[in-house]
Amino acid sequence: MCQVPCVEVNALMKTFKMKPLLFLLAGSVTAVFNCQGPLDAPIFVGSGMVSRKISHSVSDFPASSAYEVMLKSKEAGAVAAFDRVPFSYLSANFTFNTDNCVADLYGIRASLMDGGEIRGAGNAWICPEGEVDDAAIDVNFSGNMSFDNIMHRYIPGYLHLMPLKFGDLNGETKLSGSPLRPRFDIKWVAPTAEGSFSDARGHIIISHNYIKVDSSSVAFDLFTNIQTSYLDEYWLNRKEFHANSVMPFSIDGVELDLRMRGFEFFSLLSSYNFDCPRPMHLKATGKIKFQGKVFKSSSITNMQPVEMQDNGKTDSLVGDILISGLKLNQLILAPQLAGQLGMSRGCIKLDASGRPDESLAVEVVGPLQRGSENNSQNGKLLSFSLQKGQLRANVYFQPLHSANLEVRNLPLDELELVSLRGTIQRAEIQLNLQKRRGHGVLSVLRPKFSGVLGEALDVAARWSGDVYE
Repeated sequence: MCQVPCVEVNALMKTFKMKPLLFLLAGSVTAVFNCQGPLDAPIFVGSGMVSRKISHSVSDFPASSAYEVMLKSKEAGAVAAFDRVPFSYLSANFTFNTDNCVADLYGIRASLMDGGEIRGAGNAWICPEGEVDDAAIDVNFSGNMSFDNIMHRYIPGYLHLMPLKFGDLNGETKLSGSPLRPRFDIKWVAPTAEGSFSDARGHIIISHNYIKVDSSSVAFDLFTNIQTSYLDEYWLNRKEFHANSVMPFSIDGVELDLRMRGFEFFSLLSSYNFDCPRPMHLKATGKIKFQGKVFKSSSITNMQPVEMQDNGKTDSLVGDILISGLKLNQLILAPQLAGQLGMSRGCIKLDASGRPDESLAVEVVGPLQRGSENNSQNGKLLSFSLQKGQLRANVYFQPLHSANLEVRNLPLDELELVSLRGTIQRAEIQLNLQKRRGHGVLSVLRPKFSGVLGEALDVAARWSGDVYE
């Protein structure tokens, strides 16, 4: 019986002459095994566990996001990490036949720091020839994990941004293909999901050429197909291993089909003296279809009518969008609109229209976050324009610079905001945030709020420095 103490994962891969995987790993493995069979082709049987004791210095571990996450969560009990997800326990039993270089893996068990456990078993062909063989890997996993906590690691503030929660996910994953071209086949359900995510379930396929996402719940159906391409030569021609490098890939196109059935994306519990507390819901219904391609910065200027305003330094996703039957609560916003949607790292622009009196335009440039006044001059803005018959809404906002709002003929009855009823005939707000000046007017016909009724409501306000009137 032999024991191998604390071998760093990437060093172990070098021992087996393996190139770095598509995903990032970090941790140290302690293994206990028996060596049996002929001397020229022995068979190793044993078990391995990710060790809590790291005998190597920090400089011995290649820098990577996985290692950084493991180091930050070490005091909380992290022993390993997969990309940005830390683990508190990881072990497996194995049989490795050096004659055919096949490793049988069983009793795989992993405990996630964010909650949940994964188990698995399978086999892998570990040799240079197996790196490009589509039958080299056949491993099955099953278990559960906290989706919201994991998403928070990739999107800071996710727990506060999302009004609804997925909760725990139960799923099964089949990992196949080759180490350099892996294929993930994932089926999942969310038994504890809330609200519009209730009864959420889905199927995700991640392959070398595409990523398919098919999911649904009581309030939506979503199908997404993302075409991808990888630079195979990047791995095949490299002579050194760098664990902090991931395989470069690009998105070539996106196809999306979303159908909402009263999908609640905003909910607020309101309370006032005239009535008991009641929730205010904003639910969306309708269909959105999008099909686009990624264009290089050199060719994006030829795409019309969407002109991206992000200095042309990044690739942009541009394509056709179709919006039908879109309504907010009972207020119809877009019976049938068609147009173009463009997205890049620094800009999102939507321009769609239907009948002559129906249109929707949205433009977002730059991250809309609080910053210095100098940064606010760098073209950051939010623009929204909607027309549907007599209903009109226009919003224009530049952080720390100006804000304008205009609404005409908005039927509050159809919007169903708690007990607020009536028709906003006119609402205007114009603010100069730099000069601290502005004015606004509000005119509501037949207003109603709880038990308070009226024939009309007219309000005018002015702002000048520290004076409000």
